[in-house]
Amino acid sequence: MSLAALAGLFRRSPALNAMRHRQRVVADIIKAYAPDAVVETGTYKAHSTLFFADRAKRVFTLELNPDFHAAAVAKLAGRSNVSCLLGSSDEILAGDALGLGGDDRIVFYLDAHWNEHLPLRRELELIRERYRNTIIVIDDFRVDGDDGYGFDDYGPVTGRLTLDYIEPVVKGTFKAWWPAVASSAETGKKRGWIVLANGSGVACVEGIAGLKPVANF
Repeated sequence: MSLAALAGLFRRSPALNAMRHRQRVVADIIKAYAPDAVVETGTYKAHSTLFFADRAKRVFTLELNPDFHAAAVAKLAGRSNVSCLLGSSDEILAGDALGLGGDDRIVFYLDAHWNEHLPLRRELELIRERYRNTIIVIDDFRVDGDDGYGFDDYGPVTGRLTLDYIEPVVKGTFKAWWPAVASSAETGKKRGWIVLANGSGVACVEGIAGLKPVANF
């Protein structure tokens, strides 16, 4: 596929909030890392699931809402490399349904936060405890220094998707990167995001264009 055709595909795709820069970075990560699996939390309409299925050999997508899950099962019926799991993402990650090993290379796309259901910190704890070679993309996250990127804020009780919220769980174990493209140059919904990595995932992300290290992390 030519570069022009690829750019056109990204412009049309609703995956990853229709954000072209994020699509390119995540596609580059999957290509470079060749993960044993991509694990998506929060299937919703399965737009991003299809994006992952086109690029990864194995995809697990986790959804709490039974209606969204049923629609995704029907939509993805022809994709033999995709498994749709129903339930809270943290409970699924705590169990053995994925069948993944601690040394497997895994890309996580965390987007299960919805209507004040915020399992993110527990998701990260489980990933830290169970998997040693991961790359994690968190959606709807506050990008420090760029207020043009939107993020989820559920108030002081439930939590805000910021560095302060995740630092107690990930700092010292994971390295972190922001998108290098300003929100003003991004397309789609312009939702904030952050990339984390541990183990062999770190060297992979360090070689990916379009990201910049989070300072003092």
